[in-house]
Amino acid sequence: MREISQIIETLGRHADETAVRVLEDIGTNCADDFVRQVTAKALVNRNSEDSLRIILTREGKGLYDMNPSVVEAVVDSLRNLSDKSEAIRLLDDTSINGPNDYVRSRAYEVKQLIAASN
Repeated sequence: MREISQIIETLGRHADETAVRVLEDIGTNCADDFVRQVTAKALVNRNSEDSLRIILTREGKGLYDMNPSVVEAVVDSLRNLSDKSEAIRLLDDTSINGPNDYVRSRAYEVKQLIAASN
């Protein structure tokens, strides 16, 4: 699993935006919880609008994964970001304009938690 983790983390640091699409298509859709967890961390740590949008706004991915360890990894990674402004902006928008109550509620709760950790 260490090798998989290194590959995912390297993709997360890659400058090309194609890496974000690869992480979304393969990593966030993987049946393996560990792969989804490491992918979520890599996308959050990338801290770009595209990578954060996948994790913070899309139902079934990242913050809305059915596995609590994936959700916990997202929240921990968000709390550790040095610049949380883009994440807070996306969470704020999602808490208002999310597709359903579950997504809006989770986005609001996490936004409050992240804002409090500043």
